[in-house]
Amino acid sequence: MNAIKIDISSNSIPLTNSDFEICEKLYNKNTDLNTLYNNPNGIKYLMIRSFAKDNLIDSCKSSDKKATIDNLRIKVFIDCSIKDIINYTLSKKNPLPEKYIEDLSLELSKMCVESSSVHQDDFNSNMNKIIRSLEVSTYSKLQEEIEKKLLKQLKNYMTWQWYNQKCSDLIEDVILRQKNIIQTPRKIKNIDFFVNIGNDYIFPFDLKLTIFPAGFMKDNKIPNERSAIETYISDKTNHHKILKWLYTEQNPRLFSNNYRYFIILLNLSNTDNSYKLKCNIPLIKENITIFLTNIKKTDVINIEYDYKKDKAKSDKYITKCIYTLISC
Repeated sequence: MNAIKIDISSNSIPLTNSDFEICEKLYNKNTDLNTLYNNPNGIKYLMIRSFAKDNLIDSCKSSDKKATIDNLRIKVFIDCSIKDIINYTLSKKNPLPEKYIEDLSLELSKMCVESSSVHQDDFNSNMNKIIRSLEVSTYSKLQEEIEKKLLKQLKNYMTWQWYNQKCSDLIEDVILRQKNIIQTPRKIKNIDFFVNIGNDYIFPFDLKLTIFPAGFMKDNKIPNERSAIETYISDKTNHHKILKWLYTEQNPRLFSNNYRYFIILLNLSNTDNSYKLKCNIPLIKENITIFLTNIKKTDVINIEYDYKKDKAKSDKYITKCIYTLISC
């Protein structure tokens, strides 16, 4: 089965406290959420888990303002059908204002002519070099090193962190506006949205906006040339290799065996500039809309991988994902 089939009718089998407790334990247990996703009540539980207290009170029409959030979750889980939960959640969609999107898109586009000189955790690495240096043994020397080496880097680092966050905000808004997308009113771990596939399958996913991985190209000896990359990605079976690599090469600190929607950006002429495509919201919107409008159960990809980057998490894992590869 390539997605999670659920009964969205109002006449599903009555649930109990025990059913809720099973889901609660699976949610809190570990970073491998595959078992919870495949539990027949897992999707309903996760939707409820994303509700704030006000959402729970509205959903079950509770007049008990002193009820704990745990008791309210159980009440909604038992008393409300998943169809009612979905309809309530859809009614709460709140997209970004159009003027805000227009203005922010313009600001982000200005940055696409610039380059980032600090990537990922490089700023922290550079900062630690100064802190740990035996030569920096006085307060005045510390201030000198900060002025000389860090202030410009900090500005650059924060600028591009802001760029990445705001691009993600706009892309999340594009996804939110899709008719078959169910949002999480309150952020929960490892899930940003649910997508309704064919009216009887719900697929939860964590959005992963990423550039075509340079490490994958190196590991698979793909020449960094437009013609070679175009030839490689023309074979969709190679897409699945990329997806498996993205799970296998996760940062141990951020590891999770969750379901994901990968949006992979690729500048065919200069792969090093693929990150600049993040601000091309019209291009991303077009591709996302086409994919989510026409999504089918066969678009859900089964992934099996060995994770070896951390001994404590080292194991064989099974998961699922969907993806959109955007190249230009």
